[in-house]
Amino acid sequence: MSTCSSNQSNSSCSCKSNSEKIKQPTLKQAEDNDDEVVWAEDGDDNDDATNSSIDRQQQQLAYNDVIRKHRKQGYVDGITAHREDQLQRGFDDAFPRGAKLGIEVGRILAKLKCKQGGKEEEENGQNVEFKRAINGLSISKVLDRQYFDDQLEPMPTHELIEKWKQKCLS
Repeated sequence: MSTCSSNQSNSSCSCKSNSEKIKQPTLKQAEDNDDEVVWAEDGDDNDDATNSSIDRQQQQLAYNDVIRKHRKQGYVDGITAHREDQLQRGFDDAFPRGAKLGIEVGRILAKLKCKQGGKEEEENGQNVEFKRAINGLSISKVLDRQYFDDQLEPMPTHELIEKWKQKCLS
C-alpha cells in the first residue's frame, strides 16, 4: 500500500484508485459478512484455474516419468535380446570348432594312455607322459590367444596340438 504525500485524508486521497478502496474491506464489513470470504479479491476466481494448471503440470510430469521409464525398459529389453541373440550366434558358430579341438585333444590323451599303459614310467598308477599331456593340453593352453588370429578365428594349424600329435607318434 502506498503512502500519500498530500495532506488529504486517506479516504479522500486522489492518488488512490477506486479499485484499491473496494478491495480492502473494513473491519465492520468483515464482521457483517461471516459467510463470505472477507479477503477475497477479484483475482481469487483464478485459484481454481491455478490449481487445475498445477494439477495438469503434475499430471504431465507423472506422464513424462512413465514414458521415460517405459522407453528405458524398452531400450534395456532390446539390448538384452540383442546380446542374447549375438551370444547364441557366437556359440553356434564357435561350438563346432571348439568341439573339434576337444576331440583332437581327447584322441591324443587316449593314444598316450594306451601307448604308455604297459611301461614302467608309471607313477601312482598314471604314466608320466600322460600327466604332462594333461597339463600341456589344458583348456587354457589350447584356447590361448596365440593360436587365433585378430578376428579370433583359429589358425590353420594349432601348434600345441600338432606338437602333442608328434609325441604320440614317436
